[in-house]
Amino acid sequence: MGQGRRHTGNQLERIKRLSEVDVLEALAPQEIEKLAQRTPERSFKRGEMVYVAGAAPGDLFLLLTGRIRLYATVAGHELTFEVLQAGTIFGESSLTGRPHPEDARALEPARVGLLGLQDFWRLVGKTPR
Repeated sequence: MGQGRRHTGNQLERIKRLSEVDVLEALAPQEIEKLAQRTPERSFKRGEMVYVAGAAPGDLFLLLTGRIRLYATVAGHELTFEVLQAGTIFGESSLTGRPHPEDARALEPARVGLLGLQDFWRLVGKTPR
């Protein structure tokens, strides 16, 4: 995973950003607050790698601000799969335990929350379908 810089930040700001992530919108404010306490953030500069293809699975990534490009290099050419906007989750291959199949690079300064798999599965178990 990219180095990034860890942030503690203002707790209210963190809660607001987390509540705007699509997969977390249905959570109660108290759950978002608890999650904010357990979800570290990292900052990435423009052009910095979040992770590279083949990297070991780990946390899920919550894009809080900025844009991230998911892509692969095939025969020397970069192929873009998706450009992610704030409020999305990525790195879902971690759910399967498989290495990341693509590269993820910040297109502009970005803040990313790191959601541990244990926290994710706990939330899925509590969230009504």
